[in-house]
Amino acid sequence: MAAILEVGQVDYEFVEVDIPDFLGGPGKKKAIWGAMPEMQLPDGTKMAEVCAICSTLSRYYPILAGVTPADEGISNMIGLKINEIYTTISADPRGPRIAMNMTKAMWEDKKALPDLMKVHDEAMEQMKPLIAKLNELCSSTGKFTSTGTTWGELFAWGFLYQWRHAKLAMCTPMPANLAKFMD
Repeated sequence: MAAILEVGQVDYEFVEVDIPDFLGGPGKKKAIWGAMPEMQLPDGTKMAEVCAICSTLSRYYPILAGVTPADEGISNMIGLKINEIYTTISADPRGPRIAMNMTKAMWEDKKALPDLMKVHDEAMEQMKPLIAKLNELCSSTGKFTSTGTTWGELFAWGFLYQWRHAKLAMCTPMPANLAKFMD
């Protein structure tokens, strides 16, 4: 989200939230869906959900939408698909949290590690076709759109960066076009 705000040169106020207080306190009840992030527009309109926020910002800050209607549509498609992938692997108990469990097992319960590795590999294997499709949609120049700076691309870059550095099986090795995109 920060990259999108910075590239879009969005004038924003960052409000730091204490997560334990938010989860158990009054902030959660005030939030639209009981979750973050949340944005308030200058006219007072509030909204939540990352993709809705980013899409709306792209209407105010055109660099985030691209220069053509196709750029805007592709940006929305990529952003929504990345959000879907993230939601899918986050909802699966075998998803990204498995890396934390594997690290813990390496130090505390080495017997659990082989089972965790097997579950991790199975979960990540399911994501490989989605990564392959993203690679296919990305040009050999490393752009999904004519500008390469749309919100969907920045959103995708952030997640692919995390997944690559976590050495998730679905991104190891990173396919050629996505590797160029990440450079």
